[in-house]
Amino acid sequence: MISPDKNMLITDFAQELPARLKELQTLWQGHERGTQASLLRIKTIAHELSSLGAAHGYLALAEVATLVEDNVGSMLENFGHNDSARQHALYQHLNALGAMLARPQPDKPLVPGVPMASGADPLARRIAIVDSDADFAQFLAAEIAHFGFAVDHLASAQDFRAYLATHTPDLVVMDMLRPENQKGLQVVEQSYLAPGNSTPVIFISAHDSLESRLAAIRAGGHAFFRKPFKVTDLLDTVDHVLGLERRAPYRVLIVEDAPSLARLYASTLTGAGMITEVLTQPMALLSALDRFCPDLILMDIYMPEVNGIELAQVIQQHRSYLGVPVIFLSAERDPAKQLLALGQGGDNFLTKPVEPDNLIKAVTIRAKHYQSLRALMLKDSLTGLLNHARLLEQLDHEIDRATRRGSPLSVGLIDIDHFKMVNDRWGHVVGDNVIVSLARLLRERLRVVDIIGRYGGEEFLVVLPDTALADAVRVLDDLRTRFAALHQHARESVFQVSFSAGVVEFCPAQGVDRNIVEQADSALYSAKRAGRNCVFTTAGMAG
Repeated sequence: MISPDKNMLITDFAQELPARLKELQTLWQGHERGTQASLLRIKTIAHELSSLGAAHGYLALAEVATLVEDNVGSMLENFGHNDSARQHALYQHLNALGAMLARPQPDKPLVPGVPMASGADPLARRIAIVDSDADFAQFLAAEIAHFGFAVDHLASAQDFRAYLATHTPDLVVMDMLRPENQKGLQVVEQSYLAPGNSTPVIFISAHDSLESRLAAIRAGGHAFFRKPFKVTDLLDTVDHVLGLERRAPYRVLIVEDAPSLARLYASTLTGAGMITEVLTQPMALLSALDRFCPDLILMDIYMPEVNGIELAQVIQQHRSYLGVPVIFLSAERDPAKQLLALGQGGDNFLTKPVEPDNLIKAVTIRAKHYQSLRALMLKDSLTGLLNHARLLEQLDHEIDRATRRGSPLSVGLIDIDHFKMVNDRWGHVVGDNVIVSLARLLRERLRVVDIIGRYGGEEFLVVLPDTALADAVRVLDDLRTRFAALHQHARESVFQVSFSAGVVEFCPAQGVDRNIVEQADSALYSAKRAGRNCVFTTAGMAG
């Protein structure tokens, strides 16, 4: 549970954001705009917003603030050199940050609270379970709570009807009771799915038949699960229904030689929650790709020095950028020429002028498809987390960022205890389910900005940016406690598994060795020697 002091800090932070927005607007638009002093102050504000935003649960805001800080740092390093590309990039990032400061939306706190119905984490989504089977409902509530949700249990349809008079859950998991006694369905149809009520319902039942499933669909249910079912499968559906799936904002590189049009497109896409970078000098494309790593390129066809079709063909020559979708923009209305462009490296063609809604939809469809394909290449097939190679790439990136900014970075190496015994006793299918349950817990309980990957076998690596060792230890130990409490299932049997972890901090100011994974592995080995089910640092047992 988040303490009153923590809640007060979060509230104070939120109340300060309008003043930060006003100061940024003055610095960027006032009479001192573009001076070293104003840029230094913008960098300081962005650094504070990045650190405090991450600590207080405003993770999207923190991510954009980091982009502003890095961009201003680059401008200061090259101060005196007229670089319109950097200026346009900063302009767009400041626009995005301004929009978030005007309408701040918190995400998850740094150190997870205890998400129970009483004293629940105030940021947790609330799920109501309606089931007359008290033992099953209590088990399900406890399992769901471990993954960061607040849970209420109602024993009957009548209790649920009374509950709705004073509560508004984010989602309902409802037992259909028995096919011959459709009380649950009646409550949903009569009281719950009233006009204006869009809260989703997932039906569960011990009886699986076409009639039951049709009844659930006709009552407005979003999904149907037959008992018994895997809790992780249910939670995957909950994430999908509530839109909680972890997805990074789409990154769009806009290649357009007309600055006013480029700013218009960037403003439209930034307002839709995307991160944009504007490039008005097309010949600098390759360096922009390497720096920005876009999910999509929005590119004009007719530009001086080089046209968009030629640039698209250059992109295709580089394996690193192969597959990045290109949407062409042009006033060209000849269908034959449009098809020719699509056949030479383009994925879509939009005719200028482009309606904002059409631009957002076209970019979203292509960027989402690219992120999905890229995830298949970069993520572990069993857990959906980063694979070993991509994980180490991201770790190197975070080490470089921590070194550049002088900020703390903690790394944890996790290993499931006695995993070979699990496989030997229950089989590899059950062992895979244990791995998936830990992956799920890590995704749910850690921040969006944290990096999580399957290091190998039953080992996981967790990278926590802007996190000191003491905070990292608390997070990992909380995860350890929650994982040990989860029920794992093998046929008719239920068992529990624990994990051990080694945690270390990379501190640039102290010149710590970059070989941080080996240090975490050494701490993990100490945890195993101490009896397992514990968290160690290189200095010894944590806590």
